[in-house]
Amino acid sequence: MFVVSLPPSSPRRHEGAVDAECMMNTINVVVTFPLDTNLMARIGETQENVRLVNLSQDLRPEKEHDVEASTRVREALASADVVFAISLPRDLVNRAPYVRWCSLTSPV
Repeated sequence: MFVVSLPPSSPRRHEGAVDAECMMNTINVVVTFPLDTNLMARIGETQENVRLVNLSQDLRPEKEHDVEASTRVREALASADVVFAISLPRDLVNRAPYVRWCSLTSPV
């Protein structure tokens, strides 16, 4: 596994969020490839404040211009703190401004 640590980004601003403090404390982990359900559960159970989003079924439809899949991907990446992927989603820096950690499973 190849791990990339990105520098901290600017402070979060969740305009219109119902509970901004809650959003600030949540660690949003986005998984972009099919991962065994037991492993997904283990990641989600590491801490109470981990919010796990599985985009494995949405990336291909997004490339095919599926509007609903594109919306799910855009929203998940916009709040992602961690991205767990085989390869990085396109334009990650602009689409995921709060990412602090990327974990890649692809060979170097």
